[in-house]
Amino acid sequence: ILGYELVKVIERTPVSQQAVVLAAQVIATLIALRSDWVFVGAALARRRSQRRDEPIPQGWRESAVVSWAGMRGVVTVAATLALPQAVDGGSPFSDRDQVVVVALAVVLATLVLQGLTLAPLTRRLGVGRDDDDAVEVTELRQRAARAALDYLRKGDPSGEFEDASRAATLQYEGYLAAQEAMTHARAQGDRDGAGREQLRTLLGQATAVERALVLDARQRGEVSPASADEVLRDIESRALRDF
Repeated sequence: ILGYELVKVIERTPVSQQAVVLAAQVIATLIALRSDWVFVGAALARRRSQRRDEPIPQGWRESAVVSWAGMRGVVTVAATLALPQAVDGGSPFSDRDQVVVVALAVVLATLVLQGLTLAPLTRRLGVGRDDDDAVEVTELRQRAARAALDYLRKGDPSGEFEDASRAATLQYEGYLAAQEAMTHARAQGDRDGAGREQLRTLLGQATAVERALVLDARQRGEVSPASADEVLRDIESRALRDF
């Protein structure tokens, strides 16, 4: 319908420079207003939202993708073609063909420009991946660990608890180094394909070794069942975070 009507309009009405300029202005206004609406609306919705899993764009990347997914189609064409050919009294509807040209240009531009670039934009911004939440969680963990480490590195002004301060600093340094190494390994695995699965396999094997040692120690009576259970809980919770 779109192509048929566009050919009819172009054949019947020469596309003037004014119509081209007007169409470009409408397209730009449409994209800008939709972007403003989505960004502001998403921000307000996130403030009122009580749940993380509600279908609301999270962050500027998701908002950008949603705002760009503004293709127009059959409704715009139908509304435009529904304009009457003449007004009351029988005189022609003023500038009807120009309105139709502008509307069809908007539909074509959004379908071609936004439609064909939506997938590359989504990939470029990293939106829609299965591991979005995992990446976000990892980044937040590292930010929190860096903030804690910056605080601890200031040291104890009194010098009274130097050993405790050093121990806490070393713990966070080790944790942050491990998190950064894991992030690097996962990123490398995403590029070469097999690396990420290899990391998962190694972590699973290491966890199995830990679990087997604790269970064996409990079975031999080297540790109490309560102590073994606590260490097992730590192992399982760490395995869930790493995976």
